[in-house]
Amino acid sequence: MRAKGLAPVIIVLVLLGKVLLAHGGDNFGATVVLPVDRRPVSIVGGDFNDDGQLDLAVSCEDDRTVCVYYGQPGRAFTRGQTLATGAGAYGLATADLTGDGWLDLVVTNQWDNTVSVYSGVAEGFAGRVNYATGRTPYQVTIADLNSDGRTDLAVTTHDADTVSLLYGEAGGGFAPYTFLPAGDGPSGVQIADLNGDHRGDLLVTNFYSNTLSVFVGQSGGFATRRDYAVGLHPEGIAVGDYDRDGQADIAVSNHETDDIAVLYGQADGLLGERRDFLVGNGPYDVVTADFNRDGRLDLAVSNSYGDNDVSILYGQADGGFGGRVDYDVGSRPVDLLAMDFDGDGWVDLGVTNSYDQTVMVLYNALPEPATLCLLAVGALALIRRRRK
Repeated sequence: MRAKGLAPVIIVLVLLGKVLLAHGGDNFGATVVLPVDRRPVSIVGGDFNDDGQLDLAVSCEDDRTVCVYYGQPGRAFTRGQTLATGAGAYGLATADLTGDGWLDLVVTNQWDNTVSVYSGVAEGFAGRVNYATGRTPYQVTIADLNSDGRTDLAVTTHDADTVSLLYGEAGGGFAPYTFLPAGDGPSGVQIADLNGDHRGDLLVTNFYSNTLSVFVGQSGGFATRRDYAVGLHPEGIAVGDYDRDGQADIAVSNHETDDIAVLYGQADGLLGERRDFLVGNGPYDVVTADFNRDGRLDLAVSNSYGDNDVSILYGQADGGFGGRVDYDVGSRPVDLLAMDFDGDGWVDLGVTNSYDQTVMVLYNALPEPATLCLLAVGALALIRRRRK
């Protein structure tokens, strides 16, 4: 009889535990604010000094610098190098370009029409080599674009309406750029395998054309682009299997329509249905991760006009997004970085606040211990009452 009387309480406690696990990631409460140089825009992360802690690099457009912060235990960072760039430092990417085990950095210099490459070494980053691009290089991504085993660069060149391709050479470095014609004002760029052929396809948002361009990867290059309508002034791109059908789907942030367009992948490698999800004012970047660890991918979006916050949209069973939660950040948030900075198993967020000259790290965690204690006390009280 006692077990029967306690059964409803046990069920409640089990359900409560599931709720805590499902929504523990809703708590982006603890933050670290890091001062950087003027007008921070792009942010990347990695273990630059091979000490087991995640580090940050931030491009600062007005001061022509990249600021490096080294991660420390206990949710702390220490300021490292300040790297001189070209004029209008903007897009940033990191990867081991040379295969020496150290992460390197690539930054776009908008007004110099170049990208700068910094070689990772034990002491940080050394040297700077510039490579020419088309006019106004904006964002950059790193991948093996032609399947030759070497890393290459794809750079959106905003005023040239092209994508500059810099192919890695056998002796190191990059060959002079070639280009692909894009839409009007190419902005964001990503690589994804949309058709399952194990070749990267090139994804580009066109700010003034209001389109997403897809260049299908082929042996040694790319096929003619296919354009998909999205919202007004698209910027960021995120890739994930949101409806869990085995096909890659694409999320695009639309700066002027205040929404995220999600285009769902099809078995033939094309993009099909499009669904739009409202966010805050002036969404700039979008990233994807399973923030609440429920097995579904979620979205984080920086709202850069007026709202000065980050929206989290939680993945739903039908492949859509709901349960939006907004978190205040600094003035004019731009770029986002989703990584588990403190190693606790929950994906955290980094955000650049371009008008505050700061970077914020928002830590994702379970509810505070005081909250858990109150819940435990309440549960014990329920059990005692049931026993009487």
